[in-house]
Amino acid sequence: MNKKDHLPWFGLGFLLPYLREYRLLLCLMVCGGLLGSVTDALLPLFQRYAVDHFISGGTLAGMGGFIAAYAVTLLFRGALNGYSAYSACKLEVSIGYSVRKAVFDHLQELSLSYYNQNGVGYIHARLISDVDRIGTLCSWTVMQLVWEGSYLLYVIGIMLVI
Repeated sequence: MNKKDHLPWFGLGFLLPYLREYRLLLCLMVCGGLLGSVTDALLPLFQRYAVDHFISGGTLAGMGGFIAAYAVTLLFRGALNGYSAYSACKLEVSIGYSVRKAVFDHLQELSLSYYNQNGVGYIHARLISDVDRIGTLCSWTVMQLVWEGSYLLYVIGIMLVI
C-alpha cells in the first residue's frame, strides 16, 4: 500500500462499498435503535407517574388506561429491539458474505508463488476471523453506539425538562 493510498479512520474507507450495498438495512437498523432508545428513556416517566398519581395520590382512578399505555409501550419497545437485533444480525452476515466473496475472488487471482511463500491455513484463518470482526464492527458496534448515545441524550433531555 502506497502512502497516497492511505485512508483515514484506520482504513474504514475500504468498507464503504460494502456498506453502500446494504445502506437501507443499515438505516433501518439505526432508526430502530433510535426509536428503541426513546421508549427505554420513557419508561422511568411512566413509573414516576405511577408513583405520583397512584401511590402518593392514593387513588386507582385511571389505572386501566395507564396499564394499557404501559403495556403498549413495552410491546413497542420489545418489537423495536427485536427488529433492531434482527437487522444487526442480517447486516453482520450480509457484509461478511460480501467481504468474504471479494477476498476469495482476490485470492483466486494471486499467483501460485504467493501460496508457496504464505501458508494457506494462516490465510484462511485470518480471513475468517478478520471478516467476522468487520461484520461485528459494522453491525453490533454501530448499533450499540447509536442506541447508547441516543439514550444518553434522551435521558439528559428528560432530566433537563424535569
